Amino acid sequence: MAKVIFFGVLTDVAGTRVRHFNGAASVKELLLLIEGEYPEIIHYDYRIAVNNEFIDGDLPLSESDEVSFMPPFAGG
Repeated sequence: MAKVIFFGVLTDVAGTRVRHFNGAASVKELLLLIEGEYPEIIHYDYRIAVNNEFIDGDLPLSESDEVSFMPPFAGG
């Protein structure tokens, strides 16, 4: 079961900050589950991090992985 953490505006899209998803063996599969639950998420830009490291593309997931969905941040 992957632990998913939503940040920023994505928390509003998901209606929660933390959610657990079963049945995703990869980031791609997890993304399909999330888009199925929260279809409006496709309208937002975000990066994905697995265990606090940004990824590009797909990656296998284990049950202990923590996946973060983060919109662009502005700062100073």
